[in-house]
Amino acid sequence: MKIFYLAIFFNGLFGISLSVRASIFTAETKVDSIAQLIDKHYFLQKAKSHQWVEELYQIADEYPDVPLIRAKAILYETSVIYAQGEYDKTLTMRIDSLLALYEKHSLLYTILLYSNALANISEGNYSEAFQYAVKMIERIEIIDDKKLLFKIFNLMGTLYSYIQNYNEAESYYERAAEYVSSEQIEYDQLCNNKYRILFLRGEIQQAIQLFERMIPVLEAKQDTTSLITFHLNLGACYSVNQEIDKAFQCFHTSMELVHTIDNDKFKTAIYQNLGNYYYSIKNYKKSFQYLLKAKELARKNNNLEQLTYVLHSFSTLFDEQNEIDSAYYYLREYEMLKDRLINHSKMTEVYQSYVSVLMESSENKLKIAKNELSLRNKQYVITVISAIAIIVTIVYLLIFLYQKKRNAQQKTLLKEIENKDLSVRLQYQNELRKLQNEKLEDQFREINSYSLLLLNKNHLLQQILDIAAQYAGNKEKADEIFRKIKTMVKNNQHTDKEWDDFILHFEKVHPRFFEKLLIKYPDLTKNDLKLCAYIRIGMSMKQIAQMLNIFPDSVKTNRYRLRKKFCLSDNENLDDFIQSA
Repeated sequence: MKIFYLAIFFNGLFGISLSVRASIFTAETKVDSIAQLIDKHYFLQKAKSHQWVEELYQIADEYPDVPLIRAKAILYETSVIYAQGEYDKTLTMRIDSLLALYEKHSLLYTILLYSNALANISEGNYSEAFQYAVKMIERIEIIDDKKLLFKIFNLMGTLYSYIQNYNEAESYYERAAEYVSSEQIEYDQLCNNKYRILFLRGEIQQAIQLFERMIPVLEAKQDTTSLITFHLNLGACYSVNQEIDKAFQCFHTSMELVHTIDNDKFKTAIYQNLGNYYYSIKNYKKSFQYLLKAKELARKNNNLEQLTYVLHSFSTLFDEQNEIDSAYYYLREYEMLKDRLINHSKMTEVYQSYVSVLMESSENKLKIAKNELSLRNKQYVITVISAIAIIVTIVYLLIFLYQKKRNAQQKTLLKEIENKDLSVRLQYQNELRKLQNEKLEDQFREINSYSLLLLNKNHLLQQILDIAAQYAGNKEKADEIFRKIKTMVKNNQHTDKEWDDFILHFEKVHPRFFEKLLIKYPDLTKNDLKLCAYIRIGMSMKQIAQMLNIFPDSVKTNRYRLRKKFCLSDNENLDDFIQSA
């Protein structure tokens, strides 16, 4: 009877567990659906996007035990605020409070770091945004969410473009491109960022060609967001290129498109560009009107980045009209705001520190990341196991232990295979090195033996000459015999064939020795090359004299001439120079 009640109890627990999991799965599915809507419309529909964000927070309140839902709500709130050029002073404080709680939760913590970086950009705190982005990149190796990886690398590219490190910006944009396809709207935004780098570098013509080529593609996609940004940037390129009419047409097209959407950030940018356009054609009244609209919108949304550009345009406008006080006022406001937004030295210092720390501890961080991932998986397994019946728990526990043992065995086997493979490769390399050394030694012995043979031959011939000289004048035919022996000996000393054979053996051990010398010192004679070869194989001056059939003093003279051809100083050793040639 007790067993019957226990069975009912555990079945109830199992049913509750399944019900909870099903409910959470439904909530996560709804969150993903809302996230897709925001991704598609957060540039175009401000009010609707904020409404969807509120729905995400409502789901997060319903499931407080699933912190990832709240993290995603924050992520999309910051995305909407950033896209709309708005400002919420409480946002970074709210994110900071969650960061302190979830530092050990890698994915959730990375999402919050990204959100905080984005929120700080919206508030105009660029140096703080950069610091959060650096922390985020340190954890990037354990993230497998392609959409999040795209957002992270795209943001890093944007931050580096702010501090004018365009090479690094391009590098991060290229990494972002790995996680998005050309059919996605995000790809169009990425192209805009990449082409804008060319514009900022001053490669105006190339930027114009790329922007122009992309606009028909965007029109076919009906990608309003990207069309507005592409026309704005293309108009800026035309302005710098002094193509004023084309620039105005781009700004006018952007104005027509922006009326179909709800985005103050785009409106501010268009008003500022139109103000700059009318300034360029000296219509100062209209220029002032559009710049004033841009300033009002930037101040309304507390968009400090856009306000900076507008203040600079106002300073230029008043300076052109000789209104010095107003020009100075706006210039001072611009400089103060610019210094607040971008602290180049601080951001550069953070980046250098990040590179140093990352290189020193990359292996440790990878191990920590793997341990965290393993721990997260185990925690999930434990949560599931605790919610089901005891019998099922025992079965799962046995499976877990078996799997763990199997993994350990597989790791041990894999380690043994790796060690064996490494041992075989090392043995092969040692054998190969041994064979190479033996071959080299054989070649050395061969050339030294050949040199010794030549030396002995010359020595022998010299002895014959000495013997023949003893009989000179003693007999009637002694002079005739002496002349014949002398002629025969001289004809056999150092023939060209013997020298050619010597070169053949010598270059097996010292490949391209003569070729290298002649390239650097083309005026070397054949005797110079012989002297260099004998010095290279370590012959003494006496041996060299015998090989060349000259006196040792002549060898000294030849060495002196060789030093002159090599332009050696008194402190440089001829033998060392030839050995290193």
